[in-house]
Parts: sequence; C-alpha cells; structure tokens
Amino acid sequence: MAKLLRVNMTTLEVRYEDVPAKYALLGGRALTSRLVADEVEPSCYPLGALNKLVIAPGLLTGTPCPSSGRLSFGAKSPLTGTIKESNAGGVVGQKIAALGIKAIVVEGRPAAGERLHLLYIDENGAHLEPAEEYAGLGTYVLGEKLRARYGEDIGIAAIGPAGEKLFHAAGISNSDPEGQPGRYAGRGGLGAVMGSKLLKAVVVKAPKGGRVAAGDAARMREAARGFTELLRSDPVCGGVFAALGTACLVNPMNEAGAFPVMNCRVSK
Repeated sequence: MAKLLRVNMTTLEVRYEDVPAKYALLGGRALTSRLVADEVEPSCYPLGALNKLVIAPGLLTGTPCPSSGRLSFGAKSPLTGTIKESNAGGVVGQKIAALGIKAIVVEGRPAAGERLHLLYIDENGAHLEPAEEYAGLGTYVLGEKLRARYGEDIGIAAIGPAGEKLFHAAGISNSDPEGQPGRYAGRGGLGAVMGSKLLKAVVVKAPKGGRVAAGDAARMREAARGFTELLRSDPVCGGVFAALGTACLVNPMNEAGAFPVMNCRVSK
C-alpha cells in the first residue's frame, strides 16, 4: 500500500504514514494542491517554517502508460502568495512511485545555523544526510557528484544556487534518463521554498525495472499500447512535439502576445 513520507526539517526526522482515504484517488497536481490547502496556513510566509513543499507523482506514474512520468511540486508560492503546483518529467517521479510513495511532505525549517541536507530514499527506507559539501553547486556538477557517491541509477530532484539564495523565481531540476538535470519544475518559485527548508536535493534509488503494479496488468498493457499509437499518429504529439518538445510552442505563443514582451519575430 502506498505511503506518505513526511520529512520534518526542524527535527530532522523522517517517517512514513498511511495515506488518508480522502487522498486515495488523488495524485500529482490534485494531491499536492489538496495537501497544501489542508495543511498550510493561508497567511503564512512562503519561505517560513509554516509552508510545506509537497512532492507527488501522478496516479499513472510508474506504470507503462506513455507520458505518465510527471512529478508535481506544490507549496504556497513566494511569487503569487497562493497555492502553486509546478511539474516536470524525467525519472524521479517514476522512481518515487516504484517505491510505493504517494507523496513526500517536507515541513518545518531548520534552526538558525543549521546546514544543508539531502533526502535519500531507497527500498530500505529514507533518511536525511548532511549536504553542506554541495553548497553553492549548480545542478550539473551536483548531479555528477551525487552519481559518483550513490550510483548511476539514481533520480535527483535538486536546487542550484538560486534556490539556496531564496530567489523567488528559482525552480527545481529533475534528472532525465541520461542523468542530466534538465527537466525543470520552473514555475512559482518552488525552488526557493525547497531552499528555505535547507534541502539541497532528493536522491531516489529504486529497484531496476521497478513498476507500480496494476490490478489488471494485461488490460493496462493493452490500454497503454493503444494510447501510445494514438500519440504517435497525431501530427502534433507524434511530430513536432516529438522532435522539439515544448520549445515548439515558443514562436506561436510569442506571436500571439502571450509573453510579457515581443522577444523575436520569425520570418515567414
């Protein structure tokens, strides 16, 4: 049965909890936003001890379903002062789901003078480790050092110097299948919230080939194949998105005036 993993950065204690029934059918954005609404005081300072950072994979993350490997981060945003969710792809969400974790709730704030920590999770449990040696590192160098320490098959969600310095626009990087940290939860300044907790990284190691068990594995595989073919046959999803990713939206959004300024003009 899936569990909630609570990480108290004030006491540096980590514990697993049963998932309340009201969260059983929630995942990703729905779960992070519901937990923030239920547990975070609306008037709290976003970078203070009363805010919480919630990390949750989607309901289908860890299954064979295509495009299901998203990981959501939620908190009260230092940019908007409201509930915010930002998500990213990569392998971290799949590894968290494979370990039977419904969500990670990072709460509290270390006492004055406390140093950086990282959260390490594997099939044997979870614990906090000192991470002061990684202070100030960008996510590429950090990833190299963490893979050298924990192995190549880990997933890493981490902040760089911007998050440590509590820049309100800081994001959270997530490692891709090649181990690079380029999958970003970049909206809402949630990297600053992670930095306010003095949490440099979440490192996740799951068993090779670990999957979330489906109630009917054969029907799940059949549905996943059908959805995959649907995506591949679509000219947008299987064409331009497959070739360029979401960067293909930059030009049309810019031409439509969706950006604060007109950044470029593309000749027709």
